[in-house]
Amino acid sequence: MEPLIQIEDFDGFRDISSNINELKRLDPYILEAQRYDLKNLLNFQLYHDFFANLSSQIYLDLLNGVDYTHRDVSISYQGLKPFLMYSTYARALSQQGVHFTKGGVTKKKVEESTPLTGGELQGVINQARDNAKGEASMVKDFLCHNSDSYPFYSNPNRRDVGGGISISASGGTRSRDANRDIDYIYE
Repeated sequence: MEPLIQIEDFDGFRDISSNINELKRLDPYILEAQRYDLKNLLNFQLYHDFFANLSSQIYLDLLNGVDYTHRDVSISYQGLKPFLMYSTYARALSQQGVHFTKGGVTKKKVEESTPLTGGELQGVINQARDNAKGEASMVKDFLCHNSDSYPFYSNPNRRDVGGGISISASGGTRSRDANRDIDYIYE
């Protein structure tokens, strides 16, 4: 499997490209994000069809982004790349400076730098994961809005199907505004 993103794609998202001058150091994290995070986002069938037919225009739009209209609203979808970048960034941060040596697992020390505390680093990792979740939400919206083009995608939480009222398990009444993709919950 080839990486779907390159180090240059990070420009404008995170100051990572100026600090990592060898792509091979980032490749394992890109491939992990593709293998685990992307498969989880797309689902098994769409994930495999995506890689089998990557040169297809619908999958190039999914990867690179496209402008489209949904319910008379123009939307600029940014593609899978921002999701992959934040997922990769979180994965790389969690292993920052960790090396496996014959003496065991070590952490590299760099002069003239002060490493983040465990809590500070965890905060940065959590922020990257939160950003990936936000990007994943936009990917899901795109797939739902364009479900005719992506029949292998099935989202159990799909929000743009019809309107009406249903009773939730907690006893509240849920009203769906199908024209605005908004759920209202009344307790």
